[in-house]
Amino acid sequence: MPIRITPLVSGQIYHIYNRGVEKRRIFENKRTYKRFLQTIQYYQLEGPKPKFSNFVKYKSFNPDSNKKIVDILC
Repeated sequence: MPIRITPLVSGQIYHIYNRGVEKRRIFENKRTYKRFLQTIQYYQLEGPKPKFSNFVKYKSFNPDSNKKIVDILC
């Protein structure tokens, strides 16, 4: 995996995307797509958070939207 030399800077917009090797599908089914979305939601939060398994299991966890470290535009 390549290492990013240029640091990420606050207040900037970055184009980040997923691409399959040899143009293969990234998500095999709805379950893997849902897991991807849960992971993105989990890691955009700042500070202490529950373990990822608890975050997924207890959907009642409602983080403060002001504590996000990134905004996903689309």
